[in-house]
Amino acid sequence: SPVQSGGTWANLRFTQIGHYGDVEFRHYLTETAVQTFVTGTMDAARATALQRLNAYAAGANVRHDMVTFIQPIAQICDKSGWLVRIPGPRGMPAPNSPRIKLIKKPATNYAVLTVSLVKTKTTANGQTQANVSASQPTVQAIIVAQIWLLDVLKHTSWEPDGKPMAWLNYRKNQSVYSGYTYQVAVQIKPRH
Repeated sequence: SPVQSGGTWANLRFTQIGHYGDVEFRHYLTETAVQTFVTGTMDAARATALQRLNAYAAGANVRHDMVTFIQPIAQICDKSGWLVRIPGPRGMPAPNSPRIKLIKKPATNYAVLTVSLVKTKTTANGQTQANVSASQPTVQAIIVAQIWLLDVLKHTSWEPDGKPMAWLNYRKNQSVYSGYTYQVAVQIKPRH
C-alpha cells in the first residue's frame, strides 16, 4: 500500500555524472531520511515497513507534523531482514516509535539500473511479443538485476561501496498513483 505522505511525492534531486549502457551514475546531495527494519519476505516486509512509515508521515512523530516524503523508497536486504528507508525534507521531526530511526546521509554517488516489468515471449512464427504481465518484478528479477549491476561496475572506473538495494518510485498517471517503477542501485566510489 502506498505511503500517505501528506500529498504529492517529490523526487530526490541528483546530478547524472555518467553512464555505462543502461546504468546511470548519479550524485545525490546530503539527505535526511527515516528508516525501519522488518523481517519476512521482501513484499511482506515492505508492506509492514510502509505501514510504520505511513503512521510517521501522518503525524505519529514528536511534533505530530504531517511529513511529505521524497522518492525513491529504498529496500535493502540484511542478514536477518529488510531495511526500508524513505528520504524526506530537512528538519523532519523525530519519530515517536523506537522502530523508526531518523538518519542523515552524506552526499553519495550511486549506480542505478531501471528494472523492466516487460516480459517478452517468442511466438510460433518467431516474432517477439512484449507483455506487461506484472505490477512488480519478482524477487528473483531484482536479485538478477543487482548481480548484473555489480558485474557492469567491474568494467567501469567505479566500485561498489555498500550493498545493492531495490528502489521504488511511485508512478503518477493523471494525478493517480498507479504502482511503482523499480530500480536497483548501489552506492559507489572511484575504483582504486
